[in-house]
Amino acid sequence: MRAILVILVVAVLIGSAVLLTVAHAPQGAVHGTEALAPVAVKAGDTVWAISFVRARPGQRERLERYLKANWLALDALALREKRIVAYRMLRADADAKEGWDYAVIIEYADRQAMAGFVPFYIGLARERPQVRVDGLDFADLGEITQQKTVTPVTYDPVHD
Repeated sequence: MRAILVILVVAVLIGSAVLLTVAHAPQGAVHGTEALAPVAVKAGDTVWAISFVRARPGQRERLERYLKANWLALDALALREKRIVAYRMLRADADAKEGWDYAVIIEYADRQAMAGFVPFYIGLARERPQVRVDGLDFADLGEITQQKTVTPVTYDPVHD
């Protein structure tokens, strides 16, 4: 079961996930912890991966706790090691009909950094035990509904 979870999480992080522009997130910004020194990136090179996650009925609050304790905790370690540029988690409005409740977003310096992230993340997941929430794991709490990979588009009103 743990191996399936690791594979699922890795697929979430590097699979096709929808991404945000760099302008919306300050370099080094971290959800739930202090800002750290940003990874050096060249404009136009960054790649964003977003995993959309839907809670099982009645499990929204527990799923959020799970994502923070597991996915975001590993992302914070990856940021400290400068394997990623930034990460965020978004929460959809409770009454929204989006098909997802949370979007977990990771920004990589470039596609090479994204590809190199997999072995690093698998190692982190093996070293750090999964945190269950009220005895429940990810499969009990939610599911990944969509994954996207995109690159941010910049706009300069003076030159574009």
